[in-house]
Amino acid sequence: MVAESAPALVVVGESDGGGLALLSTLVLGPRGGSEAANGASPIEGPGPHALRLDTKYYTVDVAATVHTLPDEDATGDEAFGERPEAVVAVFDPTRDGSFAKVTGWCQARDDSWSPEIRLLVCRYPTKGAMDAESASSADAADDWAVENGYEAVAVIASGGDDDEALELRGDEQGMRRVRAAIEAHAWLGLAMKRGGDPTATSIGEDEAAEERETAEELDGSRPEEEPGASGDDLERMLREMARVRAMGATASDSERRAMAADAAMRMMSMFGVDSDDDGEDDEATAGAA
Repeated sequence: MVAESAPALVVVGESDGGGLALLSTLVLGPRGGSEAANGASPIEGPGPHALRLDTKYYTVDVAATVHTLPDEDATGDEAFGERPEAVVAVFDPTRDGSFAKVTGWCQARDDSWSPEIRLLVCRYPTKGAMDAESASSADAADDWAVENGYEAVAVIASGGDDDEALELRGDEQGMRRVRAAIEAHAWLGLAMKRGGDPTATSIGEDEAAEERETAEELDGSRPEEEPGASGDDLERMLREMARVRAMGATASDSERRAMAADAAMRMMSMFGVDSDDDGEDDEATAGAA
């Protein structure tokens, strides 16, 4: 069951089932998505389907819905009443008109429809299909995405090592990039983790008031000597994330990823988290001294 208050993610695709297969991979992992690609989808219907995001820093249950575009002109088609926090638009570069249809629908949304996470997924059936066209569809998707505030990601529907190791011009692609982009977002209602245990802290609808309340709860729930973010730090972090997302709307994929990585490092610093590499460097420095 998906809670009515759960934040929303929408996967938009065509009647070929590519959107449902992609969501299966997100919900059930690579094996689930592989079965879906072969016509035996483990999840059925538009949903909502429960998508659990369990990262190093937080957990959240997302209501994920599949919206299938009609075969006729779909530009005026409305997907849903609620405003999602993320949209994943999926097209098949081997199908004539697929790119134009999906991107046309995206461009037809009005200004009030503004998900903070926007992905355009170029879903090749196989690695061979991608190699056959020298990834030209992925390049076209990237050009469109930069102009329209999306991030373009190429994936291989057949999955396996071809998708897991996929890169274009040094940038990570595949379903691992789709998941990473979705996880790099401050979802409403997320529960931050402390010491491996989630602490229920909600980022709610009234963002200014609830960010402050969440920061106070976090700050009061840990011992004074424990390193971590203060309430002011948490508010600054959330505002910084919003600023990075706004700046990323007109940036290239590589620039957006660099900004996201920089923001993640600042977040780790606020919460007193050091990477293992940093620890090793510190030990090496101490030994040399």
